[in-house]
Amino acid sequence: MNATISAQLLRLLVLSVPFGLVVLFILASALPLGSLGAYALSPNFGFAAMVYWGLRRPDLFPPLSVFLAGLAHDLIGGGPLGLWAAAYLAGYAFVLWQRVLFIGRAAFPVLVGVGFATAIGLAVAWAGASWRSQIWLDVGPVAVHAILTVACFPLVAMACSAVEERLPAPE
Repeated sequence: MNATISAQLLRLLVLSVPFGLVVLFILASALPLGSLGAYALSPNFGFAAMVYWGLRRPDLFPPLSVFLAGLAHDLIGGGPLGLWAAAYLAGYAFVLWQRVLFIGRAAFPVLVGVGFATAIGLAVAWAGASWRSQIWLDVGPVAVHAILTVACFPLVAMACSAVEERLPAPE
């Protein structure tokens, strides 16, 4: 019985590492990085990290963790509760659905997949925010946000990869 409990505790600890890293990236996204006219220069580092874990190790980042990371984004960003949770889940669903197309590929096809996942997730966030405010919001800031998120994905992936290599291999 003790071996089972310790194995479950170890599994829970390992599962908390990707989640904690995504939350740290969400906190980094909340930092004021500057602005370009009317658009804030703020890539969604947390979303990029979620896409990384969905592509590389979905066994360590299950849908419940994705949902909780989205809720954390809502709480940290001060947005409506559930908006980013839905966006994260939509992007994650695309990543899991098309994962086999991107695993083991060169950098450009992976970035294309990241771009599609980001576009889907941010489209869900934009639609939810538009619905909540009862007007069609400007899509320009969302497009800038998506482009910056995809552009920063390689940096986020390098950081996540450094953590991933210290985690146990998939079973």
